[in-house]
Amino acid sequence: MTQKQTDIIKSAITLFGSQGYAAISTAKIAREAGVSEGLIFRHFTSKTGLLNVLVSHGDQQYQNYLDAVADHRDPIALLRDFIKLPVSMMETREDCEYYLAVSKIQLELGINREEMYDEVCDRFSWAVAEVGHGKPKSVIRAILSAHEGAISAIHLGDLDKTHAVIAGLLELVINE
Repeated sequence: MTQKQTDIIKSAITLFGSQGYAAISTAKIAREAGVSEGLIFRHFTSKTGLLNVLVSHGDQQYQNYLDAVADHRDPIALLRDFIKLPVSMMETREDCEYYLAVSKIQLELGINREEMYDEVCDRFSWAVAEVGHGKPKSVIRAILSAHEGAISAIHLGDLDKTHAVIAGLLELVINE
């Protein structure tokens, strides 16, 4: 990816995240990125093409974080790392901004996230069942919802809230 493409993506994420997808034109993204609007069309074909790249890249970033914690055979270690996932994301505030902007776009446009959630539930439910919870998918869904709140708090600079959410999840899920 070229530097100009990266600048376009960063500008789009910032603008979509703060003002919403519908409110932002490719001209505004181009101005923010310091490029011509034609360059956006050359690299991404359309605003929808840019959106598809953003969502795909955002989903891949999240998958990379999940992959990093999914190797544990010990269910408690796996759940501990899964629950602490937002803390891993704190290392790069840009990843938090990206994740939140993509989530906002998906909600605004009615893009179904159920497939991603189902995949995460399938991947981590065995660990939740192993530690004794009777409804593992419900527990995973609760963790994912809490993650969104924790990531939002990171983005807003409220690290105390993030740590409180993580501590509460650790207590509720694995009594730690």
